[in-house]
Amino acid sequence: MAAGEGEGLPRGVWHVAREFAGLAEAGGLKDAVAGLAAAQVRAGIRAAAVLPRYGFLSPLEAERLPVEFTLALPAGNEASALAPELVEVYRLRREGVEVFLLDSARTRAKRDVYTYTAADELENAYQKKGTGHWDAHHLNLSLQRGALELARRARRLGWPGPPEILHCHDGHAAFLPAILRLQARGRLRRTRALLTLHNAGGGYHQEI
Repeated sequence: MAAGEGEGLPRGVWHVAREFAGLAEAGGLKDAVAGLAAAQVRAGIRAAAVLPRYGFLSPLEAERLPVEFTLALPAGNEASALAPELVEVYRLRREGVEVFLLDSARTRAKRDVYTYTAADELENAYQKKGTGHWDAHHLNLSLQRGALELARRARRLGWPGPPEILHCHDGHAAFLPAILRLQARGRLRRTRALLTLHNAGGGYHQEI
């Protein structure tokens, strides 16, 4: 990099999303997230992505990291009691982008990014092929809270400290900036978040 080039660039950017091209694909969001992160790497920014480790992802491709934590999430579909959810962390790389995968029993049960598959319906008649996961909100919340927990442990991932920016993509990560604002103490006091809505308007189900 030439002298002066890259000055003023953020020290690190983490993209928090449900999709990433070549890994978890459903719509155009995958290309936007992967393409932006790769472009940032080429510009001299250290970029990473955080997404769930879905059950359809190859277990052989990712590196298991010495990081794990437990989240407390509602056990059921409504105002049920909180239950512990163990999250382990895996990492792989795509075009210079570090991809952190948050692994839990909930994510491993998903055979598709957003909807049930024919195999799911065969196992449970209530899980109709093409319909959304009953615990989509739980998955979104575990992704967002998990990304924050991971950011607090950034040094254990080989980073000099937490990322300067958490870039949240679509409604799936839209609560993260609010959670960060409430909890922005200690290691995350200098971390900022921004939200990009890629799909808005009727038919895009962004009511979440």
